[in-house]
Amino acid sequence: VELLQQIHNQCEESSARDPQTWEMLRDAGISNVRMTGCPTMFRSLKPEWELITKPSDQIVVTARKGQDRNIAVILRELRRHGKEAIIAAQKDHDLYCARRRFPWLEAGPASLYEFSIKPYQALVDYAYGAIGWRLHGNMFHLAHGNPAVFFANCSRVRSFTEAFGLPCIYAEDGERIADADLVRAVEHLLAADTFSRLPERYAHYRAEMVRFLERNGLPHRLTADPAL
Repeated sequence: VELLQQIHNQCEESSARDPQTWEMLRDAGISNVRMTGCPTMFRSLKPEWELITKPSDQIVVTARKGQDRNIAVILRELRRHGKEAIIAAQKDHDLYCARRRFPWLEAGPASLYEFSIKPYQALVDYAYGAIGWRLHGNMFHLAHGNPAVFFANCSRVRSFTEAFGLPCIYAEDGERIADADLVRAVEHLLAADTFSRLPERYAHYRAEMVRFLERNGLPHRLTADPAL
């Protein structure tokens, strides 16, 4: 707490990406903090959020070690809807775990694991959307208008989704999620009304991010016209 107070004494405001973090800082006696949401959410620079429904059947599954059994059900459900899954791994053991648990993946869904933003940016550009356990991997899609459905194994993901009015299923690593809930999550991904609250929440927290940047005298491109 002392270190956090020292940091906050050196800036006009800090930015909290989720309500739980904001509340924790306020409870610690730190008042110069603004709840803005994560900067990743605004990387498109667009002033308004609008759902983009692409004709693509490719859907990114953001994998996490310890959730492989649940991922298997999601892959099965995506195939049932005629969708092609692409497994995106943040760490090498995420991908290894999936391949070890489901050998048929070798000839099944394609996979992506690279320490480079370009291949993942390409996925965002042509894939329908994302579903899975990686907060920023999913948020990257959401920021550019793609639908994304989140699973959480920690409070930060759950708190983020609550702030932006998005559905989320919480499960510890190794915990089995009911098949019906996994099926419902895929249905949420494919349903436009899942994201009905997001435009209003996006606009609100984007404005808060602008206020945070300007309070600290930081230049930014979150203007009404992102080309400026």
